[in-house]
Amino acid sequence: MPGEHKLYCIQGGSRVGNSVTAKRWKIPAEVPWFKYISTISRPWEDPDWKGETGRVDDLVCKYVADWGLKPEETTGYLCGHPNMVENCREILQRAGWPNGSMFEEVYFQPAKED
Repeated sequence: MPGEHKLYCIQGGSRVGNSVTAKRWKIPAEVPWFKYISTISRPWEDPDWKGETGRVDDLVCKYVADWGLKPEETTGYLCGHPNMVENCREILQRAGWPNGSMFEEVYFQPAKED
């Protein structure tokens, strides 16, 4: 990563199989400029899960504070389910992020019919 840039990622899924976990994705352990958090919102379905639990929008405030991110120094990129993107945008706006410092990509795949 050029200069003093850093990349922070919070990735979530309903279940372990829905998200890339740090266990399967080795990059976070190999590069000092990348911080990665994986979370699942249904931990009762996988009692062996040892990572974060909750929805991404539940964790944004926590990690923005823990990582010391500031609106004047940080660009937010929100990608995923429309409701999560909207919730995270509102959280970042309340924390001082201007619209020009946030980018969005909405992705939603309807559940498959059995």
